[in-house]
Amino acid sequence: MISESDAVRDMMNSISTIRFTVAEPKETRLRLEQQAAWLVLSMDRKEPRNIGPLKAIWKDREGAIWLETVEIDDMMSLVEREYGEKGVHRFPYVERGVAPSGDLPDEVAKFPRVVTMLKECEERVAEISERTGVRLKIIYDGGTGVATFRIGAKIADAPTDMSILRQVILPIAQVLREAHNVVVKVVWARYENLWVDIS
Repeated sequence: MISESDAVRDMMNSISTIRFTVAEPKETRLRLEQQAAWLVLSMDRKEPRNIGPLKAIWKDREGAIWLETVEIDDMMSLVEREYGEKGVHRFPYVERGVAPSGDLPDEVAKFPRVVTMLKECEERVAEISERTGVRLKIIYDGGTGVATFRIGAKIADAPTDMSILRQVILPIAQVLREAHNVVVKVVWARYENLWVDIS
């Protein structure tokens, strides 16, 4: 009999032009490793219209299924953009092999502009979650010294029938796309006018 993760992989491959595979969390995803019963993900860079930035699906140990966007950014990158080279030199040492708490990463606590930005991202995601009824949250993870973040959507009572799960995933993927676009704008808002077309 086919495993649930294989069935989800096959279902995702049937609805998308990007390829999904059953995988193990990498060392950069220690929280995911602690929480996931299985993981299905795509390493493809394309964002198909029907699923947008959705790149991972995993089941937690309580039985909920999570959909995740691509990684949006990491804490050191945010600090460097907001505080420059001096900020990077003040960036605290983060022990490798230690999973973050899942809350706002401690490593950015001394960088108020980054904290404000991340809190705004969390607020915007919470607003979309409340409006749409999709349980969204910013997911912080790490393990190799720098925390990263992405957006997750939780399906608490996920159907086991793949045709029904497919019908549930597609509208949630659209909500994730909206949340992803909003958060990316928050993260890059100060820099969007700095790009100059030199062609």
